[in-house]
Amino acid sequence: FRTPLTLVLGPLDDLLRDTRGRLTEAVRAHLQLAQRNARRVLDLIVELLDVNRLEQGQLPLRIGVHDLAALLRRIADENAPLVERYGQSLQLDCPAAGAPARIDPAQIERCIVNLLSNAAKYSPRGSEMVLALRRDTRHWRIDVRDQGRGIAPEALPHVFDRFFQTEDSDQASGYGIGLSLVREIALAHGGDVQATSELGVGSCFSLRLPADDATTAA
Repeated sequence: FRTPLTLVLGPLDDLLRDTRGRLTEAVRAHLQLAQRNARRVLDLIVELLDVNRLEQGQLPLRIGVHDLAALLRRIADENAPLVERYGQSLQLDCPAAGAPARIDPAQIERCIVNLLSNAAKYSPRGSEMVLALRRDTRHWRIDVRDQGRGIAPEALPHVFDRFFQTEDSDQASGYGIGLSLVREIALAHGGDVQATSELGVGSCFSLRLPADDATTAA
C-alpha cells in the first residue's frame, strides 16, 4: 500500500511545487485536498503497521528518563494552532517542577497528539480542552479533557478497539486505529490508558505512565 501511495504523492507534490502561481485557486485546492488525504492514508497505514509491531513486541522503543512536564509544554505550544483551527482553546495544567518518567518521548508525543486531535475533532467551536499532568503514588497521569458531545456508555468500553465505529444521531463516528495505537504504546511502557465520558458534557482520556524517581530527567 505504501509504494503506490508514494507514487501518488510524488506527482502531486511536484505539481504543487513546480506550477506555483500558474494554477487557478480551484485547481490548487483540489490538488491540495488530494495531497492531504493521500498523506492521511499513508499515516494510517504506518499506524496500523506500528500497532501490529507493538502487539508482537517488534517495535523498538527508545526508552530513557525524560521530563513529562517539559514534553507536555512543548506539545501544547506546537498543537495550539491545530486546536485554534477547530475554534477551541487549549489549557495546560502541569507542575512547573520536573516530572521524570522512563519513556520513549517520540511515542508518548504520538499518543498525546492523537488524543488532542480526537478531542478537537469531536468538540464544538468555542469549547475548551485541557491537557493536564498529575502524580499519584507510582504513576504520572496525563489527562486530555474536552467539552465535546461525549461517548455513549455502551460504546465507551470499545473505543480502544481497532476500527471501532459508533452510530450517532446525526452521523457515524469512527475512532480508527489511533486509540488502539495509544493503548499499545501505553502498555509497552508499563502503563495504561482509560476513558471516561458523559453524553453532552465531554470526555477525558487518561494516559498513565510509571514515574521514575531514581534519576534526573533529561
